[in-house]
Parts: sequence; C-alpha cells; structure tokens
Amino acid sequence: MSPIRPTRCLSHVIVTLILGVFASVAVSQETETLAVRSFEIGFDVVDARADDTVTLWYTHDDGNTWAKWKTVAAEAGGISFDAAHDGSYGFRLAINGSNGVEPLETFWTWVDGEPPVLQLHPLNLEHGAGIQPVVLVRWTAVDAGLARRPVSLAYRVGVKGQWHGIEDGVANTGSYDWRLPEGVSGDVAIRVRCVDRAGHAASAVGTSSVPSRNVEDIESFGSLPRNVKAFVGQDLPQERGVREADRERADKLFDKAQQHVARTEYRLAASRLRDVLAIDPQRVDALVTLGGVLYAQGLKDEALESYGLALSQRPNSYEALEGSALVHLGEKRFGAAVQQLSQIVRNDPNHAQTWLHLGDVAIYQGDEILAREHYKRVLGIPTASSELTTQARSRLQNLRRLATDFRQTDR
Repeated sequence: MSPIRPTRCLSHVIVTLILGVFASVAVSQETETLAVRSFEIGFDVVDARADDTVTLWYTHDDGNTWAKWKTVAAEAGGISFDAAHDGSYGFRLAINGSNGVEPLETFWTWVDGEPPVLQLHPLNLEHGAGIQPVVLVRWTAVDAGLARRPVSLAYRVGVKGQWHGIEDGVANTGSYDWRLPEGVSGDVAIRVRCVDRAGHAASAVGTSSVPSRNVEDIESFGSLPRNVKAFVGQDLPQERGVREADRERADKLFDKAQQHVARTEYRLAASRLRDVLAIDPQRVDALVTLGGVLYAQGLKDEALESYGLALSQRPNSYEALEGSALVHLGEKRFGAAVQQLSQIVRNDPNHAQTWLHLGDVAIYQGDEILAREHYKRVLGIPTASSELTTQARSRLQNLRRLATDFRQTDR
C-alpha cells in the first residue's frame, strides 16, 4: 500500500496540543502558555497507513533555526516533548520525513515551568515631611516570562496581623516607595509577590521597625519616592533674573508638587512642576523631579527630555544622570545607560549605587566578568551603605543564575 500523498496528508491532519496533565487544548493563532516543561504534541492522521510516520521539529530562537526532535509512527497519536528551558517554542509536524513534504503550519507556545526568582532586599526608611515615613522597598525579580505588571505588595503590622494590600499590578522596576498610613508603627512586614505568565508565583517578606513619631520630631526637609526623587545635594542655581515674588510663588508650587508626589499623585505633581518651570524654565530641581514623575507614568521619552534639560543646566547632576540611565536601561539601550553611569563614577569614584547599576548593566550585556568586577567594587568602598553591600554580595553569590535568567529574558 503506497504512502499518503503530501497534499492529502496536509489536508487530513488534525493537531491538538496536549498538556502534561492530559488536558487537550486546541491550537489557535494565539500563543498558548504551558506551566510545565514536559508535555505531548498530539495529532491525528486520518486514513493513516502502517508505514506512515510523523516527525516533530521545534525552534527556540523565533524560527531562526529548527531542530528535529523525534519521529514516530503515524498511528502513535502523539509525540512527547521535554523543553530544556523556559521561553517561546515553535513546533511543526511533517508527514513521512522532511524531504519532499512541506510541514504543517507552525504553531507556538510559551513554556514556563518554574516560578520567578525573587529576592527582597533589606527595607529602609526615609523620614519625610509628613508624619509617617516612607518605606523604600527594593527587590530583584527574574523570570523568562513575567506577566506585564507582575508585582503586588501588601503589609501587616506585627507577626500575626492581617495582610493589607498596598498596590497590585506594579511593573517590575525593582523599586517601590510606600508612605506608611497614619498611625502605623512598630514591626511592619511588607510582602512582595511576583507572578509569571503561567501563573507561577514567588513571594518574599521583609520587616522594618517603624518608631512612633510626633509632629515636632519631623525633619524640615522631606524625601520623595526613589524613582521621582527631587534634586538634592547641590546648591540651587543662582537667580537668573527671576523676581523675588515669582521665585516665592515657584517655591510654593514646588512644595505642592512634592506633596502630590508623596501621595503618588503624579499627574497633579507634573502639572504643578510645569507651573514652576513656566516661571523659571532653568530650575534644575523641578526638571529632575518632573523627569521622575514622567517616568513613573510610563512617559519615558518625555522623562528623558526633562532629564536632558536638567543636564544642560548642570552636567554633573547625579539625579539627572541616574534617572536618564535607568530609563535607557529599561529600554535596553545599554550603551547610553553606561555612558550616563560612567559620568557619575568619573565625578565620584566611590559612588556605590552607581557601581551596582553598572554591574546590572553588565549582566544584561552578558559580561559576567565585568559584572563581578563592578559588584566587588561596591564591597571595596568604605562609605557604601549596608544595604548596597548586601545587594552586591547577593548578586555575586547568585551571579551565574542571574546571568542565565537575564539572557533568557532578553531573547
């Protein structure tokens, strides 16, 4: 009996994707997500003959190269597949070998068999201009297929307190600054949870001791959230023809903008900051803070423009250089990020936070040796904070795992 002709084969093969738990999922144009790495590609060849075979081909690099997996008899009805790594896979089935017979249409799936790698760094407090301090939450989350906004945060007071939501659907920026609700003090636990596309979740909990505070104990100058931190640490530019009355009005508007930022009211903050700049277009603290506010809203190009204007006034502004570098890093413009960060350490060779950033950029670029050097540089800086040295040691201990996961994420 002669084998099935190619045209007949192609019109009589029914393909289904069968998960490891044997739940059948029809293949569609949308990419399926599998929460397991071992599964079966099922098929049904109508009118199959005894000597008909089916071959499975797969790709793990978006179709640039294809590899042959296995050939089975057409009557087998399925081919088991074991994915070596998480990520996107394409599959093709071919009848009676690969020569002379066109494969069926390619179908795709996203394989995600492991939960995210999540590390919560030590919590820090910043005492601001409000009664309650700001908790600086920092984390590192790595996974080949994180959800679009994969992070959620919650808190509780005491060991047995009830968990209360802080915010869901947070982008994986690795940074969240949270102002404590009024009256909350003592041992406060914060939980960070990260979810990938397959629904795998990882959680980590950190605790910070929050002292009770009275109004008279509050410092006169408050800190803003990390990613919208105000321009501090340098003298403000000298007066450039701005009238005293206008300068006072600009100061009041800037104070209002800081209050909006503290409450994460970024649109209102941006409006007040633009009012400040309408009075004094060269005011650096307003330009830098506006860059952070725009970045927090996802307006990355506008944030870069604001940071650029600040740098045109003060080329060595750390906050503007760091802010623009982090925007470039988020867009995987590594060369531009390195250029900005390198300028910071040229001005201050012992700036530990920037060396940590440079190490992370090197990881993204696949240079583990350079990343190790940068992380070790942090440990050699006597003035580096305990938080930064802890992060550097953690990255050094997990360098190979981080490098592998970053490479998979970058595909």
